[in-house]
Amino acid sequence: MNIMLNKKICAEKINDLKKGYCAYAESSYLIRKLKQEILNENLQVIFDYTKGGCFIIPMKKDKGCP
Repeated sequence: MNIMLNKKICAEKINDLKKGYCAYAESSYLIRKLKQEILNENLQVIFDYTKGGCFIIPMKKDKGCP
């Protein structure tokens, strides 16, 4: 997948998390990038790993998964 597209997807998922929505990522690259941004933004989340990817669930403002 294109790096610029991954950055855009990562930014969109971080915005969703900030709004209280959960995010899902399948690729290990995207999961790593999201973890970095979550640390940078000091977001409180729970990582729920599955065989197919990872759900990232915010600990505040839970509005569900879009």
